[in-house]
Amino acid sequence: MSLISLHINNLRNLSSVKVSPSDKFNLLYGPNGSGKTSFFEAIYYLMLGRSFRTRHNVRAIQHNNTHLSIFAKIRKDDELISLGIERHSGGKNLLRINQENKSSMLEATKILPVQLLNPESRHLLTAYSKARRGFIDWGVFHVEPSFILSWQQAQRALKQRNAALKSNASKTMVEIWNVELNHAAGRLNTFRKNYLAALEPILLNMLSIFFKDTFNLSFKYKAGWDEEDGLITTLQRTLSRDFQLGYTQHGPHKTDLLIRINNTIPAQDVLSQGQQKLLVYALHLAQGILLKKQSGKKCVFLLDDLSAELDVENRRKVIEALHQIDAQVFITAIDKETLESMGDFPNTCMFHVERGKIIPAV
Repeated sequence: MSLISLHINNLRNLSSVKVSPSDKFNLLYGPNGSGKTSFFEAIYYLMLGRSFRTRHNVRAIQHNNTHLSIFAKIRKDDELISLGIERHSGGKNLLRINQENKSSMLEATKILPVQLLNPESRHLLTAYSKARRGFIDWGVFHVEPSFILSWQQAQRALKQRNAALKSNASKTMVEIWNVELNHAAGRLNTFRKNYLAALEPILLNMLSIFFKDTFNLSFKYKAGWDEEDGLITTLQRTLSRDFQLGYTQHGPHKTDLLIRINNTIPAQDVLSQGQQKLLVYALHLAQGILLKKQSGKKCVFLLDDLSAELDVENRRKVIEALHQIDAQVFITAIDKETLESMGDFPNTCMFHVERGKIIPAV
């Protein structure tokens, strides 16, 4: 499962770009502002329907143009899938899969799982729980068919409960949504726990390669409520405070993954920036391995500026790990020499990026 062709029009400084990548390693080099990150943005946009650079997706449209379009052909075993997306400045969107119009980006997202690793990825450790919850849910989404329905049901129940709290509705009305939220939360909790249980041994093996047991890293799952009491009891106990705040304090929207050293110290408080980057890479690479094991799907890894904050030895550790994963990989750097210093890349395409042009490099 991999991208075999990509055609980008009017996305930032990429006016008209056609690329036929390798199904293994793809190396892109060029100066800052040349279009490397925009190329990654195009792949991300195509598969998820949104940008990772801005919440305002229309801002990805090239200045003085009214729409952007991205079209790809994807090989899935012996099948060839065509996928295209258009976004217009007026708000109109169009998604087509195998020449058929589709209304939901979920259908595109399921086709080709994408993992983006860039300088902001370290926020997985330092940001609020939403980032780590998203990390877990990415994995569950791609292996558990009923996850998205349970997630949507939980979101609906949470929204209705919060509305009842804000409007100072009756206790009876709030408790109706307690029951709905509890049902969906129980399913989500099971999915998330099972996923992390499967991921942990793969992750620990990856960490032993990257860190050579230098740090005693531990991972603790937090459901978002007191699991001994149960969610219903927790919601009832905190109801008065929820009414005061106007929102629900506990539930599946508060799930978190605590990543600590010696079971006590948050990892980001001890690890250097380079070590944090290695840890985040280990987390995502482990997901790629588990995805292939559980579903047979391959991942597309987008590694923007891999060389930043990593010395040569650690870069090669990452590359060696990627060699072991059956995935399509895209890596960027400012210069060709940096990419060449990372080691040998079999089945590789190298591209020179400059002023919005992406051309094969010798």
